[in-house]
Amino acid sequence: MAARELANNLPEDSPLAEEVAELVSQTRRCREILKSLGQRPESEALRPFARVPLSALLSTIAESYGRPGIDLEVAVERRDLEAAEPQLTPTPELKHGFANLIDNAIKFARRRVRIEVCLHADVIAVRIEDDGPGFSPEVLELLGEPYISSARRSDGLGLGVFIAQTLLARTGATLQFDNLRNGARVTVRWRRADLDELAPEK
Repeated sequence: MAARELANNLPEDSPLAEEVAELVSQTRRCREILKSLGQRPESEALRPFARVPLSALLSTIAESYGRPGIDLEVAVERRDLEAAEPQLTPTPELKHGFANLIDNAIKFARRRVRIEVCLHADVIAVRIEDDGPGFSPEVLELLGEPYISSARRSDGLGLGVFIAQTLLARTGATLQFDNLRNGARVTVRWRRADLDELAPEK
């Protein structure tokens, strides 16, 4: 309501008009996510039967945000040969959390986005890498806070990363942001025990 009121009272030629419009857009997105979080599956008893491999979930999300000219790759790397890939129910937290991170990577990529599921005995990690401009140094340590953006990644107000971090934290994940030689990387990590709680046995 406050964002819409601000937009209505702002002069058309205001230099803040574009940022306020983005604020309204992002608050609507937050509302849609919050609404979906309140809509649980029809029957909690059926949740174990809707599980999919983590890599399949990521592939589905990535395909829905793909754009021409960007090569999308989802790979699974077993650091421990006997480490099994987790089978997860596609909860709103997982879907919206990863959707924001993958959408962000695809938006800023030049030609390539690679998503890698790394399987360890005790840790599961997902790395989302793009070959875009990377995160600017002055905000790299602040990523995950609302309304943080950078000159090199100026689209949006940082809400996408903040939403993703908040939602994935509800699943027990931690997020790390860093730059590659050419591009950016977001790493999402869980203790395997935390993911096991999201995918109980039948």
